[in-house]
Amino acid sequence: SVDATISLRDDNGDPLQTILNNEQVAGTLDTEVPAGGLTILESDGLAEAVSVGSVTVASDRPLAGVIVFGSPFGVAGVGSSEATMVGFVAPMQVDAANTINTGFAVMNLEDEAIQLDLELKSLTGSVLAEAQLDLPALGHRALFVTDLDWDESVDFDDFRGLLVADSGGNEIAATVIQSRFDQKQYATMPVTERAYGGSEQ
Repeated sequence: SVDATISLRDDNGDPLQTILNNEQVAGTLDTEVPAGGLTILESDGLAEAVSVGSVTVASDRPLAGVIVFGSPFGVAGVGSSEATMVGFVAPMQVDAANTINTGFAVMNLEDEAIQLDLELKSLTGSVLAEAQLDLPALGHRALFVTDLDWDESVDFDDFRGLLVADSGGNEIAATVIQSRFDQKQYATMPVTERAYGGSEQ
C-alpha cells in the first residue's frame, strides 16, 4: 500500500475547508491507497458557494491521480499536472460567435510569491501581447486568456494562437481548460513544458 497526504489550498494558498467522503477536511487529509488498488475521495457538491483552489498529493511511492468534475455542461477529467521550473506553452482558442473560450489553471509550488511572465503568440510565432500574473505562495489562479491584462489590444473575436508562460526558474504546475458554452461542453488538456532559454521567436 501507499501512504499519501492530500493537501487542498484556496487561491491564496491557505488551507481549503471542504467535505470529502462525508467528512469535514481542514485542508489536509492522510489516506492509504491499497497495493494495485484505488482510493476515491468524493465531495458532496452541495456547497452554496463554489470553492476554487488546488490539490497536491505527497506519497511515499509513485501515484497517479485524476480529478473528475461536472456541471450542467457535462463531466470532464483533469489528470496529474507535471511540475516544471521553466514554464509552459499551451494552445489558445477564442471564438466569440460560437462562445468558445480557452484558459488555464496554474499553481505556484513555491513557498513564496512569484510572478509569471506571459506572452500571447500568433500561429506563426509572432508575439502579439505580453502580461504578468502574480501567484501567492502555494497559490492558484484559473483564468480565461481573455481575462488577462494584456499590454496590447488583441482581437479575441476569432483567435487561435499560443500562450507562453515563463516561471523564472520557479516551480509551477498547470493545465488548460476550454469551454464551449453553446455546445454545453468543456474539456481539459495538458500543457507542454516551455523550451528553456528565453522566449522563442
